[in-house]
Formats: sequence, structure tokens, C-alpha cells
Amino acid sequence: MIRLFTNLPEGVAFVLALVAYYAYAIAGLLVVRRILERAGVAKTQPVMAGWSTALAALTALLFTFVVANLWQNANLTRTHVDGEAAAMRLLARDIAPSQRGLLRDYARSVVADDWPLLCDGGGSAKTTALLARLENQAKPIDAGVRGDLFVQLAALENLRNARIQAGSPSIPFEIWFTLIVLSALLLGITFFGYHEHLGFQIGMTLVLATALGTLFWLTIQLDFPFCGGTIVGPGSIAQAISTL
Repeated sequence: MIRLFTNLPEGVAFVLALVAYYAYAIAGLLVVRRILERAGVAKTQPVMAGWSTALAALTALLFTFVVANLWQNANLTRTHVDGEAAAMRLLARDIAPSQRGLLRDYARSVVADDWPLLCDGGGSAKTTALLARLENQAKPIDAGVRGDLFVQLAALENLRNARIQAGSPSIPFEIWFTLIVLSALLLGITFFGYHEHLGFQIGMTLVLATALGTLFWLTIQLDFPFCGGTIVGPGSIAQAISTL
């Protein structure tokens, strides 16, 4: 189910997340309200406030922990991409002029071939082959920078591996399951509030559904930083290509 959202544009995924929460909120509220009416339960039950507050605290705690860690990972991934672009520039300085075409071919393949596959946590075989060719054939512009050349080549490979690894989801199934269950319970407990004004209760429930749907969407975007292209994009590498 999570992968369904990653394969969609960010705006569409956001709307879909809200629609899913809205559908659950309205349908659940109407069904529970009908059951309470038939059972003769009194309306406006203040006891619900304590239960919903405790559940909201648990949900907020887990969402805060997950989002904070994902945001830190996204920033680290962005730093790695910037470092990859810097390594390309340094290689262009140290490599023999006649071999800069090898570096340009690899850099262009990173953007054109590697990047579209990062959303699924993979890398391009073509890009891998071009990197291997660069490592095998690269020669320094002079003997004095030979060591620097090999250091930058190693950094380039390590940073690419880190980038590909960052494309894989970092939230395990158990945490996703817990987030979904807690948010569903938090939204569901409002169904039992049984306010005497149906329109008011639906409105407040939809406000909560909007907040939970937004958090769910944000968590997905941060867990898959290369999907959608707005969390981590190839901009710095594309800029580096123009200088090679």
C-alpha cells in the first residue's frame, strides 16, 4: 500500500492520502453514530476527551520520533549528493584532460539512468559500468595528484553506494503498522463522541483526518526521498556536469 503513494506525483499522493482518511472518517462516524442512536446512548459524552487525549499523545510521540529521524536521514542524503557533485568537480581538476569525457559520461548517466531507479532503491547497470570504466582508465593530470585522484574515485563510488542505499525504505513494517493502527484508532475514537450536532462532529473529525493524512503523506515522502524529486533531487550533480 505504501508503494502505491510513492509511484504517484507528490500532489496526487497528498490528495489520495486525504481522501482515504476522509472516507474512513465519514463512513466510520456515520456507522458508529447510527449504532449509538439505536442503543440509546446519551449524546455529548465528556469522558471521551480523556481517552482521545491519551491516544493522541501516543500517536504524536511516535510520529514525532519517526519524522525527526527521517528528516535527519533526508538531510544526510542531500549532503551525500552534494558531496558526490563536489567529488566530480575535484576529479575534473585532477584527471587528464583527454579523459574528462569518461567523467562526463558517468555524471550524465547518474542523472539520466541512475536517478529514475532510486525511488525503488536500485541503481542503473549502465551507470555502474561507466563508473567501473572511469576507475579502470582514469589517469592523473600529473604524477603529483595521483593520490588525490584515487581518493576522489573512491569517494565517488562510496557516495553513490550511500545514495542507492538511501533510496530503500528505512521504516520497518512494524512501525508502519503501528502508525496506521494508532492513527486509525485516534480518528475512530472521535466517532464515539456522539455530539448532538452532526455537522459539527463531522467537521471536527475531518479536521483531525486532515492532520493525520498530512502526517501520513509527509512520512512517506521522507521515507522515500528520491520519489517525487522534491526532497532530494539531482540539481547539484546537474550543475557539476556543466563544469566538467
